[in-house]
Amino acid sequence: MITLKKILGCIVLMGITSFAQAGLIWDESVDGDLSDDFMNPTQLVLQAGDNLLLSQVGNITTDYSDYFSLSLSADLTLSQIVVIAYAPGNNNSSTAFDACNAGVDCSAFPLQIYDVTLATVGMDLFPVLGLPAFFRLGESAGPASLEINFIVDRLQEPRDVPLPGTILLILSGMVGFMAKRLKSKR
Repeated sequence: MITLKKILGCIVLMGITSFAQAGLIWDESVDGDLSDDFMNPTQLVLQAGDNLLLSQVGNITTDYSDYFSLSLSADLTLSQIVVIAYAPGNNNSSTAFDACNAGVDCSAFPLQIYDVTLATVGMDLFPVLGLPAFFRLGESAGPASLEINFIVDRLQEPRDVPLPGTILLILSGMVGFMAKRLKSKR
């Protein structure tokens, strides 16, 4: 009976913890600096749900621009780009968030320019920036740290197919019901 309780506990735990849809896609303090080369941007692979980018951009004399591109599978679409947090450094009031064409120096020829400030935290930037080949985060007077959420939706939500966690939860309930029934017959 103790083994059955352990098995049921494991099944329930697996059902509760399966398939989270949010993730950290890049953290410069852990994964290293985003590319400084506009010809070779860092590629960020996005999943369905929230995709967080934690970036620290330097000033004009150290680490002026960070370049990155986004990769999505065919069944996904980018729906929002939201700056969740922005912490400007000394002598700094904004950070450039530019949409760029591939192979073009975005600091000189951006498609779209958006200045991230404390007032823009929480706003959806996707209508302004769109989905270009890649993006640039650039600084001028001082360093800044940003937390950007790329929210991705599925083009077609699967229907009538339960998540594996749901199946495990149903199975654990059935096993528990059968175990109780067997115990009451004895």
